Amino acid sequence: MQYSRGKKYSRDLKYDVKKLKEKKLKAKTFNKSLTINSVVFILLSFYIFYLFVFSDKNIFNFAQKEKRLEQLTEKEKKLIIQRDKLKSEIDNLKKDDFIVEKLAREQLGLTKKDEVIFIIPEDETEKEKKEEKKDRWIDRLIGRINH
Repeated sequence: MQYSRGKKYSRDLKYDVKKLKEKKLKAKTFNKSLTINSVVFILLSFYIFYLFVFSDKNIFNFAQKEKRLEQLTEKEKKLIIQRDKLKSEIDNLKKDDFIVEKLAREQLGLTKKDEVIFIIPEDETEKEKKEEKKDRWIDRLIGRINH
């Protein structure tokens, strides 16, 4: 019986050694795949970091472009409003002769056939009064600063 026990023990030992070698081989391949996966993950992480920070399409440029887009959108809205006002003014000018006549008189100095335009120059006294008011204002400002 000892003899049969020894064979059984040696078979179990050979089986255990074989299983141990298989486990070591699996562990090596797992470690290799783990290191390869780790290297790939690290390289991929660096590439993504490079794209977000250093490339032409990085986060900072994206934020600047978003801000510029908002500014241009606001400018577009203002221009659309201005365009609509100008269109309505053009329509009014096409429809109403009185407005055209008024603008011609005020801006271009045009007159009708028998009209005479009188241009009244400003008096020297009025100019002096305006200058005195300016001086007084400046004097008051300087007086406040000195006190």
